Amino acid sequence: MAASTAATVAVACVAMFQAVTKEGDRALYFSDGATTKKLIDLVDAPGADAYSFTSVGKGNVLFSNTSEAAGRELWITNGAAAGTRLLKDINPGAASSSPGGGWSASRNTRFETIGDRAIFPAVTKLQGHEMWTSDGTAAGTQILTDQLPGPGNGAGHPPANPLVFSNGAFAIYSDFGSNIWATHGIGGEQVLKWKSGVAIYPGLGTVGNRILFGPDLWVTNGTAARTRSLKPASSPNWRVWSISRLRGMPYALLSVTTNSVDSRELWVTDGTEGGTKRLGNVNLYNWGSNNDPFVKIGSKVYFVATNVIANNPAGQELWVTQGTAATTKRAVVLAPTPQFTSFAPLGSKLYFTAKATQEGYSFAVNRAFVTDGTTAGTRMLSTLLTPAGPLLSLHNRVVFPVSSSGQVALWAAGSGLAAPVKVSYNFSKIVGMQNVEIRSPNGVNTPCAK
Repeated sequence: MAASTAATVAVACVAMFQAVTKEGDRALYFSDGATTKKLIDLVDAPGADAYSFTSVGKGNVLFSNTSEAAGRELWITNGAAAGTRLLKDINPGAASSSPGGGWSASRNTRFETIGDRAIFPAVTKLQGHEMWTSDGTAAGTQILTDQLPGPGNGAGHPPANPLVFSNGAFAIYSDFGSNIWATHGIGGEQVLKWKSGVAIYPGLGTVGNRILFGPDLWVTNGTAARTRSLKPASSPNWRVWSISRLRGMPYALLSVTTNSVDSRELWVTDGTEGGTKRLGNVNLYNWGSNNDPFVKIGSKVYFVATNVIANNPAGQELWVTQGTAATTKRAVVLAPTPQFTSFAPLGSKLYFTAKATQEGYSFAVNRAFVTDGTTAGTRMLSTLLTPAGPLLSLHNRVVFPVSSSGQVALWAAGSGLAAPVKVSYNFSKIVGMQNVEIRSPNGVNTPCAK
């Protein structure tokens, strides 16, 4: 989600992405859910994708991009072609600093934000692989701290990038020696020297104004004195696989296994040992090592469960909770049972994509849906559109790529639309789409939905 933006600067929430035309031209685009505009042309070379789009306030967006002269470096845009440029050649010359590391479908950014600053790993010849920070200016783009002085890799080494995670107020990250550090964006404090060789991932999330981390579940407020373990003493094989990342919530949801054969159970924590407990008889769907999608709408959190009722032994269902056993219940059941693929909250509605068997098809097809949190209030947006990527929330609409006849285009649903509409040209590929806040071209303030 985009960082907070100064009130004096009107911003527009857009989906920024790289696309390739059928002629093979590569360029950077953005869409506000009504129209799609080309920003700049990109280098046409293998591995030259633009990604890690990250808002840093005042309508500015940082991203990782490649040029022939500087290699892969830190770029900035305000949503105008004239305002899109190389911000700083962190590793001077043609060699790349690779800010944020490599892009992947499972983790499409390694930039985190603390207020209006970004924190990310980068490589230089003189300092090796370390953590850097930027406020969107060249002068304000600097090394955070040289963990291992000289050309050694203090913050891990490529391609095994260090993990960094922020709750908006402070961030934690791991160094090459498996120490855990906390920072407010201008320097690092060592929180805890953890067992050598043990990573802080899987398991990174938030509860209140604190950060939860690690498969054994630790909690910190960014100081060593207030960093402690929450692992239940009664469950020696207890392991956290993912944690909700819902800022400002008084509780966090956990995906947990208690032995090597159990399915993933739903647990809850308020950041204390006594408040860390199993939340009813619910088995979470196993999304792998990525963060399970816990989606907040108002005071409710939605998630996917499986194997929870006798007449649906192998299917997936949409469940809801408000952090207690009494409020944890099945919300939506679709027939036939779908396989959920992505979620996007918008106002009081939840948009999602799911693969399900549809009349006229002998196989499961991916379709887009919207729900008010009830089975009766759930409907398919179109029986013809096949989403080819995740849904993304903007100001008052959601956008998603749709594939058809070997091509892909951006479509939108939401405010003012009775049915989804096409809002872009046809491309051969859309890559790395993220929602960010650029300077509003018409002076109207339409920030990203929070």
